[in-house]
Amino acid sequence: MSFEYNKMTNRIKILHLITDLDTGGAETMLYRLLSKSSPAYENVVISMTDKGIIGSRVESLGIKVHALNTRKGIPDLFAFSKLLRILRKEKPQVLQTWLYHADLFGLLAAKIARIKIIAWNIRCSCVDTRKYSLGKRLILKLLIKLSNLPTVVIANAKAGMDVHKKIGYRARRWEIINNGFDIDFFNPKFLKKNELKKKFFGDANFTLIGSVARFDELKDHKNLLRAIKVFVDKYAAADNVKFALVGSGTNDNPFLQGLIKTMGTESKVMTLGERNDIPDIMSSFDIYCSSSSSEGFPNTIGESMACGVPCVATDAGDSAFLIDTTGIIVPIKDPAALAAAWHEMISIGEEGRQKLGILARKRIETDFSISKIARQYETLYSDLINNLNS
Repeated sequence: MSFEYNKMTNRIKILHLITDLDTGGAETMLYRLLSKSSPAYENVVISMTDKGIIGSRVESLGIKVHALNTRKGIPDLFAFSKLLRILRKEKPQVLQTWLYHADLFGLLAAKIARIKIIAWNIRCSCVDTRKYSLGKRLILKLLIKLSNLPTVVIANAKAGMDVHKKIGYRARRWEIINNGFDIDFFNPKFLKKNELKKKFFGDANFTLIGSVARFDELKDHKNLLRAIKVFVDKYAAADNVKFALVGSGTNDNPFLQGLIKTMGTESKVMTLGERNDIPDIMSSFDIYCSSSSSEGFPNTIGESMACGVPCVATDAGDSAFLIDTTGIIVPIKDPAALAAAWHEMISIGEEGRQKLGILARKRIETDFSISKIARQYETLYSDLINNLNS
């Protein structure tokens, strides 16, 4: 019945079910994907909670957004019945779920509503059940047992696929579709770099190494600060270098400020907190740094590359794959190696860094633009539909 409907409209209907529509990585990626959707596709979005911040942005694209209004992480029978009604009314050819709760909720509802194509979307590459709530641990156990039921399991990083295979996922079909980046929103501003430095930091006569990451154990700010201490103590070049830490929890953070003070690097480290002008902030950096101990497919590295900023990053998740030959990769939790990589990047000079930045930008344009990633999703959906009809 759903195929007759779509033949009448000549459009393929995709229904996206996501755990929430707050400003997280998966939610932002969904919005970006929808913003570049082909006219051949009709998209509908369902949030298991409310419409959040991203919901209004999605609606501004002319896309319907439904909210099941569950309490976060606690699905209920009323919400489940509402989801069934929407599925039966919309009759999508593909149900695309995002994040664990939506994967489970969507799979069960799709089977009852007889939706034939179900795509899960894995967005993480670190599964530490010790830090999960009891509910989330139970959901993950169920997903592992049911992982051969969806038509396809998509991962945004090879690291994510490998981790989930290791814990027991038995997908019938795996697909890796990386995150995509808005290359118009994140773009180089080489001629404005000094102007932006002055705007944000009051001066431009120094080399700026920046990091954009929420304060979180996996982002490993301890490693970053220890590397700064090594760098300041060991390299003369440090005299003209400053560091900017951007992201939620980086300012007004007694623990982080205590570490900075203990290491005696107060004059070197600036904490800016969460910002809404990240493209300009990134464009003021001479070098971007990711110090994570664990990653999936790192958005901030791709965004800084799109801004033409060369990267120094730890070998976490798909960071090395993304950066390729346009930057420097060091082992995780190795402050000395991180400091040495900064020194190497500084030693090639402004011209050398700009050349690397141009190559980084080109890599994002060629392989990871959101338009290209949107086509990859749509090609997969078409393939799944063709396989079903053959």
